[in-house]
Amino acid sequence: LKGAAFAAYTGTPNITCILGTGSNSCFFDGEAVHEEVPSLAYILGDEGSGSFFGKKLLQAYFYKRLPEELSEAFKAKYDLSAEELTHRVYNEPHANVYLASFMKFLGDHKEHELFQKWVLEGIRLFINWHVKCFDKWDQVPVHFIGSVGHYFRPQLERACELEGITLGQVIKKPIYSLVDYHVSWIFSAKQAR
Repeated sequence: LKGAAFAAYTGTPNITCILGTGSNSCFFDGEAVHEEVPSLAYILGDEGSGSFFGKKLLQAYFYKRLPEELSEAFKAKYDLSAEELTHRVYNEPHANVYLASFMKFLGDHKEHELFQKWVLEGIRLFINWHVKCFDKWDQVPVHFIGSVGHYFRPQLERACELEGITLGQVIKKPIYSLVDYHVSWIFSAKQAR
């Protein structure tokens, strides 16, 4: 979370959010990360994350709530049984990563109205619980780090608009921005000598 905050930092206080395999948020004043609510991970939380949407997709598929064309496409791609799913989730490590891997299916069908609706609702839920918990949520930019915000940017932009959020940067992979931050810090420190 601290790395994400530094990667998105542009010189002003902000709220930095992670929407990737999991989700989290913090207020960053330029020096310290301040968390208001904890990340409860993939079983109890991770709203708006890949694991959150992976669970939603798997539930809809196995409960026979997907539209027929999506259900058939899912079966053709994965041919997954309920037994295999429960084994992978409950008996093997990194269940959150496994669940998030199904975001690729949503991405492959991101033009489908159902998935657009799910992602918009999931991001709004995240904003309400993990952004609006900060006192200055409506006074600072809100940056989003991770693949969910990157690949579903139209839904992210709409969710921010509906919730009165000032959208800041959307960064898929923070490592490059983090390197840039540290290089500029080193350069400015050398200049100051």
